[in-house]
Amino acid sequence: MLMHFATTGTKFPYSYYLGIKSASLFGEVKLWYLTKPNSEYFDKIVKEVPSEQVSIPDFPALKNRDEHFNLVSKFDYIIWKVVAKYGGSVMGLDSLTIKPFQNLLEDKDMLVGIDAETVNTSYCMHGATAKYNSKIAEKIHEDSTRALYGEEIDGKNKAFQDGKLRFGGAGIIPFLNNVYKNVDKVRIVPFGVLGGYMHDNSPFFLYEKEGKLLSPDTRTIPFYATWQSKKFAEITEQSIKGTLLGRLVEELNI
Repeated sequence: MLMHFATTGTKFPYSYYLGIKSASLFGEVKLWYLTKPNSEYFDKIVKEVPSEQVSIPDFPALKNRDEHFNLVSKFDYIIWKVVAKYGGSVMGLDSLTIKPFQNLLEDKDMLVGIDAETVNTSYCMHGATAKYNSKIAEKIHEDSTRALYGEEIDGKNKAFQDGKLRFGGAGIIPFLNNVYKNVDKVRIVPFGVLGGYMHDNSPFFLYEKEGKLLSPDTRTIPFYATWQSKKFAEITEQSIKGTLLGRLVEELNI
């Protein structure tokens, strides 16, 4: 069962290398990319794991939107397309995996983790794992595609606001809607196992200081780079020394 990573832009920093390399220690991974980034870390990782270049349609919902919005939306489309086709896990490049987790799926259609310690119905898209031929993953991909073509989707959360695709309208929103509709077919693991964040203004504990994991059973951790792009961009092989991330990287021998 593959752990799928996708990159849609021209940047590929050290942290992305860590995301793929750490996951590869615990199972099969594959990197899907739209364009080849000009990065020593990209050149390094494609020599170590399988990769494939892909193309996507010219979606009308992405016209006249800012670059970051479009890069994230394209990631959402690619990742749910490949998970729907092959099964496996949605993996954020901005992540670190420290233990196997796909076995937690057991006999369910999909595995998800609780994302926030105060909200039991907030789920992580990172680490979400679908069985082969998952009906839930197939429907998420269908909804993602529909939204990118400018059509509203059915569910608790709407993909559009004031006629424009919302941030996450092709990713987290279709994902949550379909998990809510099929909760009996989903294995939900506790907060902190597949990531998560604290509501105390410290979601970046991983690379800001030497701290503790959110759960003693943490398996994989998203960095939440979209929230704190400036701090995330400062992650280097040197800057992580003395942080929880640095210690974990040493323990993984990456």
